[in-house]
Amino acid sequence: MFSFEEEASASDQKQPITPTPAAGIRNDQQQEEEFTINQTQQPTQQKQQYTPIETIDINYEKLKDWLVDRSFLPSDYVKPLKQIRAYIKHAWNEMISRHEELKDTQKEKEQPVTELIARIRQEARESQEQDEVSRIDYFLTKQIVQVLEKADASEGSGFLFGLVGGSKRLKLWKHVLQSYESRSIHLAELSGYMTQNVKYEIPAVASSLLTLRNQLESLDKKEEDWKRSLELTKREFAEACEKLSINKEKVDRIIEFASLGSSVGVDIEEEIKKAVLELPSLYEKIIDSCRDPVFKKAVDYYEQFTLFINKQKCSEPLLNFIFSNIDAQYNGTIPSLSLYDWKSFNKEELPQFDEDKVQNLINKLLKEEESKQQSSAEKEPEIDFGDFSTDNNNLEIKWDTNIEENKEVEIKFDDVVQEKELEIDFGDFSTDQGFSMNDTMTDNSQVDTSVNEKNNRAVAEMKMKSFLDSEDVRARFSSNIFQLYAFIQQRLIETSRNSTLEADIFRNAPQSIKSLTKDELSQFKKVVSNIISTLNNPHFKQLVLIKTSKKFVERLVQSLTQKVEIMSKVRSNLESVDSQRITLNTSIKKQQPTLEKLKRQTKEYQQYVQQTLSDRLGKRVLIFGEINKI
Repeated sequence: MFSFEEEASASDQKQPITPTPAAGIRNDQQQEEEFTINQTQQPTQQKQQYTPIETIDINYEKLKDWLVDRSFLPSDYVKPLKQIRAYIKHAWNEMISRHEELKDTQKEKEQPVTELIARIRQEARESQEQDEVSRIDYFLTKQIVQVLEKADASEGSGFLFGLVGGSKRLKLWKHVLQSYESRSIHLAELSGYMTQNVKYEIPAVASSLLTLRNQLESLDKKEEDWKRSLELTKREFAEACEKLSINKEKVDRIIEFASLGSSVGVDIEEEIKKAVLELPSLYEKIIDSCRDPVFKKAVDYYEQFTLFINKQKCSEPLLNFIFSNIDAQYNGTIPSLSLYDWKSFNKEELPQFDEDKVQNLINKLLKEEESKQQSSAEKEPEIDFGDFSTDNNNLEIKWDTNIEENKEVEIKFDDVVQEKELEIDFGDFSTDQGFSMNDTMTDNSQVDTSVNEKNNRAVAEMKMKSFLDSEDVRARFSSNIFQLYAFIQQRLIETSRNSTLEADIFRNAPQSIKSLTKDELSQFKKVVSNIISTLNNPHFKQLVLIKTSKKFVERLVQSLTQKVEIMSKVRSNLESVDSQRITLNTSIKKQQPTLEKLKRQTKEYQQYVQQTLSDRLGKRVLIFGEINKI
C-alpha cells in the first residue's frame, strides 16, 4: 500500500537535496505575495463576517435634540405638532359624522370602521382620557387610513389638500398622515411618547400596582389576625360562661348571633343571675363535708387540746350546730340547715309568726320562683346590653383564705367574737297619752296584721336561705375552718419534731391527745383541706359576689358584652375583607394590561425610530438608556 513515507523516500532518491532557506531570510516581496495568495484563498463569506459595522448610540432622553441638531426635525417642531392635533380632531369629527350616516345603510361595509371607533373609545375609557382623539398617534393614523381605504374604495375621486381620490374623511386622514411624515414630525411625537412613558407613565402604573399588591398582602395578614382574634375571643367568652355554668347551647347561640352581627341572642345578665341557683348545692357540699366523722374527730381533738392547754373549753357554736343537725337532708328547695335553724340554735331573738302561714308563704314563694324560671326559659332570647343600676351600698367580701403549707402559725385559742344579733325593727307601737284606745282599736288591729305579715315573710325567707347565705355567718364559719386547719398543720409540724420538751408538756395530757398519730393528723388535714378548697374555689367566690354585689354583676356583664361586641366587629371586618380583596384584584387585573401595553408601545416606538434612522443614515442606530430596562 502506498504511504506518505514511501513517497517521501522515493522523492529523496530521485532529486538532489537542496538547502532550505531560513524563515527569517525571506524578503518583503515574498511575504507580500504569500499574504496575497492566502487572502485570495479565503471564502468571500468569511471576509464579509469581519467587516466592521458603524453604530450610532442615542440616549432616549436626548433623541429630540439629536434629531434637531442633524436637521431631521425643524427647531420649531412643537408648532407643527399642535397643527396636526387640530387636523386629527377635525378628521375624527368628520369620520364620526360620516359613520353615523353610513352605519345603517352600509352596515357590512362600515363594520371595520365601527370596530376601529369602538376600540379607540375603549382605550380612551381605560386610560380615563376625556378627549378621545388624545389617544390617536402616528401608528393609529396609519391604521385609520388603511381601514378607510378599504371602506371608501368605491367612492368617487376628488381634490382636497393636494390629495386625489377617496372620500372626504379619507382625504382628511391622508392629510394628517402626510403632515406627520413631511418633516419627520412623527419622530418628534414618538420620541416624546417614549420619554413620557419611560419617565412617568410606566413608573406611575408600576408603583400603583406595587401599592395594590402590598395592600392585598396587608389585607391577607389582617384577615389572619382577625381570624385569630375571633377564635381567641370566642374561647375566652366560652370559658367565662362555663365558669358561670351558663348553658353551653345558649353560649353557642350568643357566639353564633354575634358572629353574624345580629342583635338577637341570650339575655346575658339573666343568665348570670341564674348561675346563683348553683349556690345552695355548693353550700350543701360544704355541710356534707363537715358531717364527715373524720372532721368530727378533728373538731373534738381541737376542743380537747385547747381545754388541756388553756384549762378552758373552747367550742365552736357553728360547728356544733352542724353536728347537732347531722341527719337533716337537703330536698333541692329548702336547705338542710337554714338561717332560721341557726338563729334558733344560737338562741337569737326571733319574731313571732304563724307556722301555717309561714309554710303557705314558702310554698307560694317556691311556686313564684318556679314560674319565673319557666317564663324565662320560654321568653324569646334577646341580648340585653342595657345599663345596670349600681348600688352604693355594695357588700365588700374579704376572704382572707391564704394558707401557706408547712409554715408555723401562731394560734390564739381565745373565744371567737360572737356574731352580732339580728335586729328586727318591729316599729314603735307605744300610744301617746292623749289617745283613746276605743278610737284607735281598728288602727291597732291593722298594724298588728301588717306586723304579723312582715314577721311571717321574714321567717319564711330565713327558712328558705342556708345559714351560709348570711355574710357574717359565712365569714365566721370560714374563720373557724381556717383556724382548725392552721391548728392541725401546726400539730403536724410539732409531732414530726419528736421534741423532749413536747413530751414533757404532754406527759399528763389525756390519752386521746397522746395516742393521736401523725397519720390521723394527716387525715384530719385532708378533710379540712377539702372544705377550704371549696371555700377558696374562684367559682364559689364568684357566685357569692354575683348574689351579693350588683356592681360586680354590672362589671361581669360589661366584660362579657365587650367580648360579644368584639366578635361582632371582627366578623363584620372579615365580611368586608372579601369585598376589599375583590376590589384590589379587579384594580390589579385592570392595571396590569395597561402596564404591559405601555411597555409594548414604548418598545414599538423604539424599534420604529431605530429602523427609520438606520434606513436614512445607512448605519445601525441604537437608542439606549432606561428604556432598555422596562
